[in-house]
Amino acid sequence: MLTMGGDFWYEAAHINFKNMDKLIQYVNNRQVKGSKVNVLYSTPSCYLYALNKANHTYTTKTDDFFPYAIRGHTFLTGYFTSRPALKGYIRQCNNFLQVCKQLDVLADLEAKHGSKQKLALFKKAMGVAQHHDAVSGTEQEHVARDYAKRLATGAAAAQEVVNSAYGKILPRPGVKSTAPVQHFCNLLNVSTCEFTESNKNFTVTVFNPIGRPVTWWVTIPVTQPAYSVLGPEATTVAAQVVPLSPQTRAIPAFNGSKATGELVFQVQLPPLGLKTFFVEASMKFNTWREETSEINVGDSQRDVIIKNQYLSVTVDGSTGLLKSVTNLKSSVTACVQQSLMYYKAFKGGNTSDKTQASGAYVFRPNGSDPVVIGDSIKVQVIKGSRVQEIRQVFSDWASQVIRLYADERHIEIEWTVGPIPVRDGIGKEVISRFTSNLSSQSDFYTDANGRQILKRTRDYRPTWTLNQTEEVAGNYYPVNSRIFIRVSSVKGWKATTTLSTVGSSLG
Repeated sequence: MLTMGGDFWYEAAHINFKNMDKLIQYVNNRQVKGSKVNVLYSTPSCYLYALNKANHTYTTKTDDFFPYAIRGHTFLTGYFTSRPALKGYIRQCNNFLQVCKQLDVLADLEAKHGSKQKLALFKKAMGVAQHHDAVSGTEQEHVARDYAKRLATGAAAAQEVVNSAYGKILPRPGVKSTAPVQHFCNLLNVSTCEFTESNKNFTVTVFNPIGRPVTWWVTIPVTQPAYSVLGPEATTVAAQVVPLSPQTRAIPAFNGSKATGELVFQVQLPPLGLKTFFVEASMKFNTWREETSEINVGDSQRDVIIKNQYLSVTVDGSTGLLKSVTNLKSSVTACVQQSLMYYKAFKGGNTSDKTQASGAYVFRPNGSDPVVIGDSIKVQVIKGSRVQEIRQVFSDWASQVIRLYADERHIEIEWTVGPIPVRDGIGKEVISRFTSNLSSQSDFYTDANGRQILKRTRDYRPTWTLNQTEEVAGNYYPVNSRIFIRVSSVKGWKATTTLSTVGSSLG
């Protein structure tokens, strides 16, 4: 089997097929001289049929090809994180498309709603976004904007489908009522929503598209200091308003927003079901209290701690960095440090392997030691009944929030990076590095497109002897849903695991 085709091969398809026709003709003509080679156009199914007929069995490969390299210093691990915003938007749009398809079926929308045509527009945009130069982030800037524009147009059409579906599903049987028009908060990633900022009272409808119960935290940008939230059975839902940080307000897309905080409350949804919550501005001040402290590196200050009934998270008072996480139920403490850092990108002319530069496809740091972002870290603490936050400011372009929700068994780390400064002429490959006292023996595990777990070992490949030429880039893997290390004991301070790059700029 010889697979034909590749990038740009079909720009002039008639030339490509004409050359293949010639190849088939010239090779097969040699059969008159005794050649047993016969070349023909075929398909995978035809080839597999011939393979089985010949009683031939292929060898199997259970590992994958990551990290992929085409030369010694050209590891294609840069595209794992190129254009992270577009990557996130494509995944978000895919989730929304599946929800819209479900609601279209559940509501049994008639042809007059035009749902088929509207969903087709969204499906086409999603199909184009699966191109290997789209979701990979290796396209040019104007092309990336076109992908995003097509997705936004398709999502807007799909939102009309949701409104039509809710119009049939939400009204209670036997009650003459009209479902309210749904407004969508499309800019929640920058903590702004025009509708909730312009209305003190509104309803929130939350839909669970999967076949099991889901508990979810809803976060909505608001302008008032306190709100009351009622569930569908008129039961009071505990809520909290968390003030927006200066770093969030500094995001360019936030410009013009009136939001001052985010309303946070938890919802519990049945399988393939929805609930509506009623939100009203309240005269009663919200329950959060703010504890603000600025920690400078080297100062002898007390550690910062946030905790719920399951977890306790400690930030070092002298460094401002994550220090440890304690499981309060098992009384096990893991020493975990975490910081935002960057590798200096290798500058090159791309004329050979040795001069290969770091870029959209290729991750090639100029050295193996990353640079810590910022000289000192400022820390702010927000404590409330529903969520607690430790806000860390590394520099004017890098910050993050360590977040712990009530009754949750995990912590959430949300980073904000950019615009990455490049006026110094140095490209910066930003990473989030976790260092722990877990002795992992160079082993860790990543998901394969969210479908299975593969074991990884640093500087090792299971099916061939590796000559490692890029000790950093050659150990980065794509992560869609999870990465973890597994140990049987906690002793010493041995393992350093760089989990993922979170952004990049090109050198």
